[in-house]
Amino acid sequence: MEQWIVIRDFDYKEKLPKEDCMIWITRVFFTGERWVQKVEYYAGENIEWDGTLAWMPDCEKEPDPYMGDDAITVQNVRS
Repeated sequence: MEQWIVIRDFDYKEKLPKEDCMIWITRVFFTGERWVQKVEYYAGENIEWDGTLAWMPDCEKEPDPYMGDDAITVQNVRS
């Protein structure tokens, strides 16, 4: 299985896919609850889903949410 690519700082865009594809994202609700969502990603775009902590390429089985505490939400580093 693929590994989560964590949003940690402003260089997150360098790690995003280079072509259009489906990705999994871990999102966090204001209560701290985390969930996984499969979304269509368009190359060259920012991740547009607030609360995103991490992403990974599409895989056959839905992954468990990223549970580390070293991530920040994408809206904190989105430009």
